[in-house]
Amino acid sequence: METMYGRNGTNGTEYHCLIRDDLFQHFSLIPAVIIIAILSWIEGRNQQRTGTKCSRLRFSLPVPVDFFDTHSNRWSYAVAFGVTTTACISLFTDAYSSNYLPYLHDWPLWSQLLIAIVSVFELGVNYYPFFACMSCKVKLVGAILGFLYSATWFSVKVVFEVNCAGPIGQGAFQFLGANGNVFNIIVRLPTVVCLFLLVAKFAIMIEGAIEEQVRLRKGPQQGIQGIKRHKKLMHFHHALHVKRLLGKPQETPELPWYRKIWYRPDPAFRFSARVITTVVVTFLCLYEVMVIDLFFGNLLWNDVRNMVNATINHTVVVDIDEDFWGVFITSWNFTGIFTGFILFLYLLRILACYRKHMQRLYKGDYKWLPDFKQSSSWHVFQSLKYSGAQIAYMIWGYIIIQVILMVLILIFYVLVKNPDFVLSSLEVSLPPMVVSIAVLLVQWLLGKFVFLQKSKDEEEQPLAFEHFKAYQNFAYFMFFFNIIVGFFFCFSRVIISLIFGVLLLSRIDRTVLMEGFEQSDIGYLFYLSMVRIEVAHTHPVLLSFCQLLLDTTITPKRNGRYSSYVTVQRPLYETKPRWRWHLAYTLLRNPQLKELRKKVTKREDVQLINPTDRATYEDIDSIEDTENLFVGSNDEVLRKLSFYSERSDSMPVVTRRQTTDQDDVKLLSL
Repeated sequence: METMYGRNGTNGTEYHCLIRDDLFQHFSLIPAVIIIAILSWIEGRNQQRTGTKCSRLRFSLPVPVDFFDTHSNRWSYAVAFGVTTTACISLFTDAYSSNYLPYLHDWPLWSQLLIAIVSVFELGVNYYPFFACMSCKVKLVGAILGFLYSATWFSVKVVFEVNCAGPIGQGAFQFLGANGNVFNIIVRLPTVVCLFLLVAKFAIMIEGAIEEQVRLRKGPQQGIQGIKRHKKLMHFHHALHVKRLLGKPQETPELPWYRKIWYRPDPAFRFSARVITTVVVTFLCLYEVMVIDLFFGNLLWNDVRNMVNATINHTVVVDIDEDFWGVFITSWNFTGIFTGFILFLYLLRILACYRKHMQRLYKGDYKWLPDFKQSSSWHVFQSLKYSGAQIAYMIWGYIIIQVILMVLILIFYVLVKNPDFVLSSLEVSLPPMVVSIAVLLVQWLLGKFVFLQKSKDEEEQPLAFEHFKAYQNFAYFMFFFNIIVGFFFCFSRVIISLIFGVLLLSRIDRTVLMEGFEQSDIGYLFYLSMVRIEVAHTHPVLLSFCQLLLDTTITPKRNGRYSSYVTVQRPLYETKPRWRWHLAYTLLRNPQLKELRKKVTKREDVQLINPTDRATYEDIDSIEDTENLFVGSNDEVLRKLSFYSERSDSMPVVTRRQTTDQDDVKLLSL
């Protein structure tokens, strides 16, 4: 009997799948759209409570992922994105689009592109409820919907991976026979594990939402006071960062070399949700690509060997010894594992460099950035591409690095198997290399011990000549010799550039081009724009200031010892002079701020006197006597204010009846 994947041509084994994964992807759109509609209606209802007058049928799409979040749900978002790992690989190999039509590759190119866009949109809608339910403001509803949706996906995936042995919508691995099921389980294991973690996450959210509802029903002391009036912007790591800025600089102890290369966590810094999700999905994609490469590659190369060693009429067409094939398969497996390990270290290094760059930008250090400016809209446009580009660069880097390493190993094997060719090559190339190295060594020794002056007290040698004529004559003869040496250096530069260019292809946190050509490195521009956007929205000082501003605005002002009984608002005539006094005191202590005030007409600078050299005003006995405070020139007024600030431990309030409008204008103009 024919199945969805056909019949195995090798042994006639039939594969029965209880659930077709491609059809499940399509029919999942129905519950996904229903859940999105429910969450959109809830989001619209929440906006109505803020004062917006609209009908009850208003819908508003929720925010699925807060990519700038550095506090909560970062790893939950990463797990939800981990569910999409297999789909990301399918998009990379164009296997996801083949779910729609089996003969899609026979269609025109524009039709294939249209189907690809539709498939990407379908993928986004299918996985949208995972994120929207997690960020829903009504926790209980979002948790229940998310639990039901994720549990359904988990059950279907488990049944499919156990009973079927093919990728999404295709039977490419049916020839593996019984091993196909094992391979399918291994390669899809991250997706199933992430789905299980999502189910557990939503179950915990349901429990927490029920406990919160119980607390709200117990009374105002346990429930109502716990309601947050606004989103908390400042968290512990933000406050710790600001505290470090306001405190004394910490001296970092000298560490040994092996401790310097080890990553040290910083409690004042946390990675954003965008970076965490990007790294997690990249790691899972590399895992799947490496498993497919190692498992499927061995079978593929065995088939290639059988084709190459084919015989026609009992005559061998191409005869390749078994040792070569053994080295070929071994090098393929070794380079695959080694490349995966190198790229895994790259992911850790990317996290470390990201933290270093963010902390330097927090301090206002922009010297490491390329010397060109882009508009804010350009940064937003480029930052949207970072996550997808990083994943694609890693996958392509794995393929390219593995192929190049394998070619190098095979070249080394061929050289070892042909020692005569190696010896003949050394006879030609070794003498020029030895002579060139000897001459270069002589140049270095002459430059260190003959041409330059001797250093004193074991310090670095000064750049001063001692035998200037000898240097000029030696430089004349070396002018011609170094032309020959330059040819060898040119080849070494090409080889080194190729090595570092290939090895650093997957890292878009640094440019592979020379200084001045960074704009041609598209991946590096994606990273720079992402970092600039994240600094603008996650700066600890900015978030701490906004948090204090929100707390001050929302919290009612209270007055003295009666604050526990009644709220007393300060009268306007008392608060304005107080702010004017703070303004004058600030300008006295920071005279450079006077020229930065926007409301002040630019005029000649007022030279403030030294704080230790002030005149004593004997005609004023106390700070409260402020009748003559604003009498005189600007310099005299500043001297009086400085004199009062030194005599008073607390800044007094200058009431309205002690000042006139002209006095206020004079004070504000200082």
